[in-house]
Amino acid sequence: MVEDAERRGVLIPGKSTIIEPTSGNTGIGLALVSAVKGYSCIVMIPDSMSIERRKIVSGYGAKVELTPDEEGFEGTIKRAMQLVDKIPHSWIPLQFDNMANPSIHKLLEKRYGRI
Repeated sequence: MVEDAERRGVLIPGKSTIIEPTSGNTGIGLALVSAVKGYSCIVMIPDSMSIERRKIVSGYGAKVELTPDEEGFEGTIKRAMQLVDKIPHSWIPLQFDNMANPSIHKLLEKRYGRI
């Protein structure tokens, strides 16, 4: 998803911010990718998520923003949408709607067989 956004000129290292509403591993992965590629990263997670996940995300240099657990995943998405409107050059991967997400699975399956 990140490489696709880079190819399309949506993400520019040193300039862009990746914003991810998550309850799990995608936020950790994007925090790592952001650190390696030179992006700022803000990860929204419900405040019920473990301290360990928060520390992993922040350990990669991403900012962790907690949303009230009672708002559920919808609360993280709402907050992410607010931030993307305020932060110039920011981008939300929208993993469940992003066509680049399933395409990598197809590419890997084609190369390595069923995964």
